[in-house]
Amino acid sequence: MKVIGPGGTPLVPPDIGPGTKSSAEPSEFKKIMQKAVADTPSGNSPSKSTQRLMEPQAAPLFTDVSPATSILNKAKGVIDLMEHYAESLADPGKSIKEIEPVLNSFVTESKAIHEEYTQNEKTSGELTKILEDLRRAAQLERIRFRRGDYVDTD
Repeated sequence: MKVIGPGGTPLVPPDIGPGTKSSAEPSEFKKIMQKAVADTPSGNSPSKSTQRLMEPQAAPLFTDVSPATSILNKAKGVIDLMEHYAESLADPGKSIKEIEPVLNSFVTESKAIHEEYTQNEKTSGELTKILEDLRRAAQLERIRFRRGDYVDTD
C-alpha cells in the first residue's frame, strides 16, 4: 500500500513494508522489552515505574447490609422527599398540581417504610419514634394540602 502525502510525495519509503527491515534496528525494541520484563520481580507484573497510581479495584459482589441500616437509608430518602416537598411549597412559581406528586410520594414512602420496619424488625424505641413521626408528618401534610391551607384566597 502506498501512502501519499499532501504534495504527492510518498510518506513511507517504498522499500519499507511488511516483512522488510527499516533503517532503525528492530532488535533494540526487543532488548528494551526484555529488560523491562526482567526488572519485574516475577516477570509478569509491571515495574513500579509503569504501574498506575489509581487502578480501579474490583467491587465486592455482595455487601452485607443489616436490615436496620437499610431502613435508615430509606428513612433518609423519606426525609429528602419531605425537604423537597417543603422547598416546592416555598417556591411561588410552582402550582398545586406540580406539588401534589411530591406530597403523594412522601406519604407513600413514609407509610411503606413504617410498615416494613414494624413488620420485619424487632422495634427499637428511637427508630420506631422517628419513623412514626415521619408517617404522621406526611399524613398531616396531606390533610393540610387537601383542606387548602396552602392556597391563597386573596
